[in-house]
Formats: sequence, C-alpha cells, structure tokens
Amino acid sequence: LQLVLLSVVIVGQNELASAADIRSEAMYSDADSMLHEVVKLQDHLVAQHRVLGQLADRLAKLEGR
Repeated sequence: LQLVLLSVVIVGQNELASAADIRSEAMYSDADSMLHEVVKLQDHLVAQHRVLGQLADRLAKLEGR
C-alpha cells in the first residue's frame, strides 16, 4: 500500500512541477513584453524631453529680445 501511495505522491509532485513551469514561462513572457513596452515609452519620453528643451531655449531667446 505504501508503494502505491508513494507513486501517487510522486506523480502528483510531477504534475505540480509541470504546472509551475508553465506558469513561470507565462510570467517571463509577460515580463519580457512589459520590458519592451517600457523601453519604447522611455525612448519616447527622451525624445519629447529633447523637443521641449529646444522649445524652452527658443522661448528664452524670444523673451530676451
């Protein structure tokens, strides 16, 4: 009886490990997608900051006249 129960426990552990692997792969994929979106957003903000700096410089020159 113990050997039968031991095999049932081992099979159950293997199933739980497999499910955990699937969840971790999905979590990695989600995190990777989020990272790429954040990098795009950061690039956009850097470009926007550059343009706003140029506009501020032009405004300062106009006000200085």
